[in-house]
Amino acid sequence: MALSGQPQSKGARRRKNINSGDVCYRIVLISSLMTQFSPDEYSAKTTILLNLDQALDKFGLDPVAELHKLGFKPADFNDIQLRMPVSRAAEVLLHCIQITHCEHFVLELVQLQTAAIDGYFGMLLRTAPTLRDAIRIAARELYLHQKGVAWSFRQEQRHAHFSLSWDAKLLAPNHRFVLAELGIAQGWLVMRNQCQRPIEVQSVQFVRNAPADKRPYRRFFNGSVQFNCDVDQLNFSASQLDTPMSHADPHLHEAVRELIRLSKTDAPRPTLVGEVQSVIRMLLPQGDCSIERVCRYLMRDKRTLQRQLRDGFGLTFQDLLQEERLKLVQVYLVESAQSITQIAYATGYREPGNMARAFRRHFGCTPSQWRERHPLQSEAPGNVQDPCSE
Repeated sequence: MALSGQPQSKGARRRKNINSGDVCYRIVLISSLMTQFSPDEYSAKTTILLNLDQALDKFGLDPVAELHKLGFKPADFNDIQLRMPVSRAAEVLLHCIQITHCEHFVLELVQLQTAAIDGYFGMLLRTAPTLRDAIRIAARELYLHQKGVAWSFRQEQRHAHFSLSWDAKLLAPNHRFVLAELGIAQGWLVMRNQCQRPIEVQSVQFVRNAPADKRPYRRFFNGSVQFNCDVDQLNFSASQLDTPMSHADPHLHEAVRELIRLSKTDAPRPTLVGEVQSVIRMLLPQGDCSIERVCRYLMRDKRTLQRQLRDGFGLTFQDLLQEERLKLVQVYLVESAQSITQIAYATGYREPGNMARAFRRHFGCTPSQWRERHPLQSEAPGNVQDPCSE
């Protein structure tokens, strides 16, 4: 048996015949809170806890049974439109800490969230010019759209600080502590994984009391971690603020902004079609938008989904995927200086020629001709003619 508070080995889990993989509910992380908000006060998407099932499974627990005790169905955590009170999210995390006997369970969860940020908002951050720009975007979006929580950024000479605070009237102290730990850990994961060069933290501060074992926190942040502080905050050298983001590109950055705007103004579609389209939009920028992965997010059987789309709407999954891809291609062509080949790969086409043929069938012209008819306001270097577009 594994020691208390430590993940069990795969062999131990097999001996206990736990098969949580049969029920897979994906929970998307903090960046999911930044788009498609409802007017509900102090709520967050249920997708705030990406890979919670995998984290519980590491400790040899059945995530379906444990979440059922809290009144949730697995499907609740796959609905990208569903929201929950932030206090309930805190209760879920505290329950997991209790049943795993692991004070640093939140860090175990965040370590599984390697994608850090998903969908078009993730692309908006990754294509920002520098870390400074990305932090300001994240802080502004949370300030505008997420009630009860505020990310703030400030620079003091050679030091930069990225802090998180919750409305003290909103949550009990233990709820604030666990959500702050989640947010700070996820914020650090984004900074660490989405920059062109490694980012080093000088220190991390938490309001919460010090845990019995501080070593997991030091390992996770690879730096000094302080507790019983006045603020929940990441501290790092201001010189790192000019670090380019992983896909820094001003034209592509503006293209993603336009795509986000368009996604908010689309006319409503039938429920099932809308669900599939929402997941496709989230997965396309990640480069893996197979029907198997979409079904995994929607908790649907592949054959059942195909039958429901065909019989109910006269559509196939490929129809919806192609539609969303071509929408993205259009925006990139008009707003980005990327070549046709780069756009093809960015939108999930294995061969640029396949994209060109699909584009011609749908719009009656080649991608290059479309770009010529919708020129950039100012031509940028690198906007080269691509022979495969003809």
